[in-house]
Formats: sequence, structure tokens, C-alpha cells
Amino acid sequence: MEDLIPIYSILIGTAPVFVGCIVGIVMAGVYWSRARKSAVLMIVACALQVFLLIAQSIMSGWYIPHLMHEGTFSATHVFITGWALTSSVLHAIALGLMIWAAFSGRQHAAPTPR
Repeated sequence: MEDLIPIYSILIGTAPVFVGCIVGIVMAGVYWSRARKSAVLMIVACALQVFLLIAQSIMSGWYIPHLMHEGTFSATHVFITGWALTSSVLHAIALGLMIWAAFSGRQHAAPTPR
């Protein structure tokens, strides 16, 4: 149980983002009937963000310290670099999905007379 304390402290630090993702999922459910495509995109993006928050907490709080203790420096360095690159790409995908959700399903605006 003591091994999990660092994971909890990291999760507490990311609580505002976690709450924002939960609110996004709830709002997508509320607006499901009005904007189905946007709601699906928002649910997928928020679920991906929640998964990444939990995975990052586990990696930073438990796996990497254990890897540093038991593994070599080069193996640890390669793993940390790979994880950073992978999580960054997945965060970018989630952000792109949120932007897509914000602008999908909108009608073209009529030109304004000048």
C-alpha cells in the first residue's frame, strides 16, 4: 500500500484536469441528442485524457522509480523518452478531437452585406 502513495499524490495534482474531463463527458451526454457527432468526439477525447492521467500517474509514481532501482540507466532513459513521446502524441490527439468536436456540425454562415 505504501508503494501507491506517490500515485495518489500525482493524481491529486491532476484533479482539476480529471474533473474537467468528467464534466466534459457529462456535458456530452447532456447534448447527445442535439449534437451527436460532437458528443461522441468529446467523450472519446475526455476518456483518452482520463486514461492518460491515470497512466501518467502510474508511470511517474510507481513504474519509473522501480525501473530506476532495478534497471540500467540507458534502459530507463529509453523508456522515459518513449513514454514521453507516446503520451505527448496521445495528448495532442485528444486535444485535436476536442477542437474537432467544438467545430463539427456547424453550418456555413451567410455572408454579411457590406
